[in-house]
Formats: sequence, C-alpha cells, structure tokens
Amino acid sequence: MTKKTLKNLKTIKLDYPITYEGTDITELTMKLRRLKVKDQLRVSDLESEAEKEVALFAGMCDQPQACLEELDLVDYARLQEAYQEMTIDPKSSASK
Repeated sequence: MTKKTLKNLKTIKLDYPITYEGTDITELTMKLRRLKVKDQLRVSDLESEAEKEVALFAGMCDQPQACLEELDLVDYARLQEAYQEMTIDPKSSASK
C-alpha cells in the first residue's frame, strides 16, 4: 500500500466490540474519501437522515448496514467524528 492509501484509511478500535454473523469485530476501518453524488443517490431512497448516515458509513467501512446497527453509540460517535474530519473542505480551512 502506498502512503497516500494508508493516509486515507482510519481504523477505529471499538470500545465495545460486537459479534456480527459469528465474527468478532473489534475495530472498523473507514475509507476516508470525498463523497460523491453517487454516494448520496445510493442512500436517497432511505427515509431518515440516521438511516442514510449509517448506510454511508457501512459503505465506507465495507460492512453491511446491519453490522453497524449493532455498534454501541460511543463507538458509532467515533465513526461520526472520523466522517466529520473527512468532510471538512481543506480549501475553506486553509483560507481562515
């Protein structure tokens, strides 16, 4: 893996590991990348913003949505933090 690829991955160690379909999950690796219109379209048929967010995160973690639904809220908040870090526009941050 290149340094750029490693930089775009964020591994979140779960404080409250889960078991999903017989597999113990102690950490999730989120691919930090800029979201695209296709990502938004993929979740547009979901009703609530919470469902849309979980579906986006599941795709970014290469996990089924049902897996992420098992997370403790403390661990889910850490995924949200990683997502927030990713969605900050570096161009607008640099001009401040």
